[in-house]
Amino acid sequence: MDDNIAPEMIAFIRDIWKVLFRLTGNDLARLDLRSGDAILQPKYRVGPAALQLARSGDIELYDGQMKLVPSALSERNG
Repeated sequence: MDDNIAPEMIAFIRDIWKVLFRLTGNDLARLDLRSGDAILQPKYRVGPAALQLARSGDIELYDGQMKLVPSALSERNG
């Protein structure tokens, strides 16, 4: 950590990350166009509203040119 950041700020940021991790999931996958397989992409986090909109086809999620889709795991978890 940067020595110039107040300890209270560091604690606040850690608390915010805890909340974000509770409110979001990392159940996204990318589709391998050659094989058709869905490959989990756990570094991406998305909230339930965006996940539902992606499931219904109302929005598409991308990182650059990589399309991200709800994984089968997110389908089971509602």
